[in-house]
Amino acid sequence: MNDASGVIEHYFSIRSSFTYLGTRRIAHLAQAHGRRVVHYPLDLQALVARNGGVPYAKSHQIRRDNHHNELERWGRRLDIPVIVEPVHHVGPRERPSGVVILAQAEGHDADRITYEILAALWRDDRDIDSPDVLKDLCRTVGLPEDLVDRALDPAPQSELAANLERAMSAGAIGSPTYVVDGEVFFGQDRLSFVEEALLAKR
Repeated sequence: MNDASGVIEHYFSIRSSFTYLGTRRIAHLAQAHGRRVVHYPLDLQALVARNGGVPYAKSHQIRRDNHHNELERWGRRLDIPVIVEPVHHVGPRERPSGVVILAQAEGHDADRITYEILAALWRDDRDIDSPDVLKDLCRTVGLPEDLVDRALDPAPQSELAANLERAMSAGAIGSPTYVVDGEVFFGQDRLSFVEEALLAKR
């Protein structure tokens, strides 16, 4: 990424529910303002541990209940179908993140495959660590299926690890975090502020 003014940085976990609610919307905002989204999938638990937050697994039940209620409310508000507690919520992130990283590095539609993977989990409750599921999603988007075969290779996994350091340097708080010309916006519910920042930059 050489021209920061031409992009919106997107730091996120490939298993994040609120990232699912925001992914298509940030892509549309970027397109409307002549920018592109640069996706940085990462290990959210590691990010939270580094920046002083509490991992979801260790949060109080009151916080978990609120998380579920907010997810349900935002799904209704945005008219986006969402399963609050999918069976496949917890699982490895390395393979699906690797697919996104390779798709972006090789010039494919990273916006679309990111969305399709998130939707497969939060809309359809599919196992996004399954090579068969990921290959099916690649076919849906028109991406080469061998991205899945290469997703766990050292190069994309090294990028996945490096994204944690990039997120810390950028000031990312959680998932999703959007960065516009150095200004940090945490959460899909801040997309109206992202839009204001983009309008001001124009």
